[in-house]
Amino acid sequence: MNKPEFYPYVLLPEEIEKVKIEGIPVPELRDLPEFPEKPKKRFLGTIILIVSIGIMILLGSTHIIKSSFYSNTITYLAFFISLVSLTATVFEIMHNSKAKKQYRIAVKLYNELKAEREQIKEERRKAIEDNNNQKAIDAYRHSAINTYFKYSYNKIQIGQREYTPAQKRFLIFLEEYFEGKILENARITHELKEIDYSPDFILKLDNPKVNIAIDIEEPYTFEGKKIVVKKNHSDQAYKLRYKVTNELRWVCIVFNEEQVVTQPTESCKLIAHAIDEILLKEKYSKQFKAVNKIKRAEIPGQRELSAFIRNKYRENYLLAAGLIDEADISSLEVEIRKNGSDETEKIIKTSPEQQSKKTEDKKINDLKDKKSIIDTKGKSKSIIIEKKEEENGDIEQLEIAKKAAEKFKVEKKEVENENSREKETLKVNKRESTQKEKSEATDIDKKKQNVKKELLKSIEAKLEEEKRSKTTKRISLKKEAEKLNILYSKTKENKDVNLRQKEKERIADEKAEKERLEKERIEKVRLEKERLLQKKEKEEANQKLSLAEKAKLKRDEHVKERVAEEKAEKERLDRELQEKLNAEKESIAKEKAEKEKLEQERIAKENAQKEKLEKERLIKEKAKKEQYEKDRIAKEKAKKGRLEQERLLKEKAENERLEQERLAKEKAEQERIEKMQKDLEEKQKIEARNRLMEKYKKQIEVLVANKQWDMLFDACNEAIKEFPYWEWPYYRRSTMHGNKGQFVDAIEDCNRALSINPKLTDAVYNRATAKFYLQKYEEALEDYQKCIDLNYKNSAEAYFNRGLCFQNLNQPKKAFREFVKAKNLGNIKAIDILNSQYS
Repeated sequence: MNKPEFYPYVLLPEEIEKVKIEGIPVPELRDLPEFPEKPKKRFLGTIILIVSIGIMILLGSTHIIKSSFYSNTITYLAFFISLVSLTATVFEIMHNSKAKKQYRIAVKLYNELKAEREQIKEERRKAIEDNNNQKAIDAYRHSAINTYFKYSYNKIQIGQREYTPAQKRFLIFLEEYFEGKILENARITHELKEIDYSPDFILKLDNPKVNIAIDIEEPYTFEGKKIVVKKNHSDQAYKLRYKVTNELRWVCIVFNEEQVVTQPTESCKLIAHAIDEILLKEKYSKQFKAVNKIKRAEIPGQRELSAFIRNKYRENYLLAAGLIDEADISSLEVEIRKNGSDETEKIIKTSPEQQSKKTEDKKINDLKDKKSIIDTKGKSKSIIIEKKEEENGDIEQLEIAKKAAEKFKVEKKEVENENSREKETLKVNKRESTQKEKSEATDIDKKKQNVKKELLKSIEAKLEEEKRSKTTKRISLKKEAEKLNILYSKTKENKDVNLRQKEKERIADEKAEKERLEKERIEKVRLEKERLLQKKEKEEANQKLSLAEKAKLKRDEHVKERVAEEKAEKERLDRELQEKLNAEKESIAKEKAEKEKLEQERIAKENAQKEKLEKERLIKEKAKKEQYEKDRIAKEKAKKGRLEQERLLKEKAENERLEQERLAKEKAEQERIEKMQKDLEEKQKIEARNRLMEKYKKQIEVLVANKQWDMLFDACNEAIKEFPYWEWPYYRRSTMHGNKGQFVDAIEDCNRALSINPKLTDAVYNRATAKFYLQKYEEALEDYQKCIDLNYKNSAEAYFNRGLCFQNLNQPKKAFREFVKAKNLGNIKAIDILNSQYS
């Protein structure tokens, strides 16, 4: 993950870069393992068992052993040996069956690997052929890119942000060239991968479904009256974009703000070219053929950012493009923040608020000398110039002023040197010293004043020239920005209004430009007059040079002559040294040529010796190769015969195995068909039974609805006879008993129904009601509670009946609670009894 060094840069997912660089992947062909060896069977335990049994039979048949002293011992020993051999035989049988099973599994696995290897061979052959066909490679790349971007993260939320003037202007170009594909105020969040990313703009493509995040990075930002610089902001943003690119399957394009301001069309061309690189065809970049490539800009570090702030880098290109006014940057503070925190590390104050109120006369007067002191006593003459500089935001003007101050310092030193050299002459002429000093002081003062005037005029001229160039550039860029804004405004009405407004502004600008040129012409005439006047004063001052200055000129000439002599002497010594060096070089060259000749002779001898040895070695190697080839051919013949024999045996075994498998499959298929027939018959029986039960149930329910209790009793008995383990006839027979007042029989039928289905709430309710009429109130309470616990469909009735039970048990409070519950569930009888008995 190497951070790029220049703007703009495009971040593609690493998988896409691999697809674009590499061809169709060729699958790796692995070696096939050896055919599994058939396991050998073990029979040692069986042999020992047979031998031990034979010994025991022999001992049992002979009378001599029976009468001997060691008969019991030998019998026990033979029995022990036979027991051990029997155990060994059992383990051998298990081991042989296990080894046979493992052998079958290994053979099956080998055949699967062999089939897989053949398939890989075919795929490998096809991939190698396709890699030589450019159409196949393009089709593979197109398919791989479509598949990759198909699963890109596509959950985009709506956010809120304020766009800068540069971003708003660039959005016009994006909407013009990529109409209907640009999203604003977007935010991408992924909680699992801890990603929260808000790009400036998103460009969405449909086929393939590619999401492109477009970011514009500013060198520093304006927050109110502060210029804010966040340390390592660019590094953190790059890491987040890299994560979004590779984990969410996006594409990120990052520009510098100056690029989208000064080269908006070139920036759109780069986006179109990136899209065509992804699509592998020229689609969007056709419209940009006449547009030049975008110029690269180096990504700045912390030092470069500090220089940008001092030089007002961002303000200059935004001001030149007409995106901000001078009033917006009249007073700003610089604040350098650490990433992830709001604490200020350093605050630098720039131009004060009075900057806009300063006039050109004040700027010149601030650069003039404040104080100059000349020592008139002759002991020491010095000129002290104190300059008061205020920060005015123009770095070039400050540099010119500093150069002027340095020139004044140099001249001051020269004057001090002159004074030190003049001390000797002043001691000789003490009487005339005061007059000379006064005249020299006036001359020096005039000279310094002339120099200062010239410097101030040159500074003023440079400042005027710089100002004119900046204003002309700003006006041209402002006009261009206005034209572009007019060109890409969305409605025709706005275009006409903007054109009329801009035409008025153009006329006003032309008028202002004419006035400015007239002022410049007048100023040039004035400056030319002043220059001629200063030249005249300078000539007069040169005529009044003192004797000390003439002596100084003579000393300077003497110094020049001495320097020239030293230079000539140095040149002579250099020529002599060069001649010596040339002679040494010639001798070294001769020695080198001699050595090369000897070296060539030695190399020729060594080559001849090597050729001779090489010939002998080749003859020996040839004989050895011939012998090796003969041996190899003989071994291959023997190996081929052995392999052929093994192949025939394997084929025979394979055919037998396949036949057995075929028979086993046929047998399994027959069994499966028989099982399916049985299942079908069973299913049909169940369905017939269910239909018959449904018929009985409908018949019983009709009789219950018509209250035909005698016929109901017969129908229930008939259903019980047909289905003795069906709970429904018992439950409905209990209903018949209850309606006839046969509550004991009703309880018995309910118990039978509940023994078959304990969760039949209707039977529980019938049993509880029968117990209630038999005045078994406590048992009835339990059954009603059970109905409620099993979510009986008419739980309100259960609560009401529980209240009646409590009333009969002389527990009015509990009865009241139950009636209230029944009332809440909508039981009308509970409402009536509450109104009549508990009101």
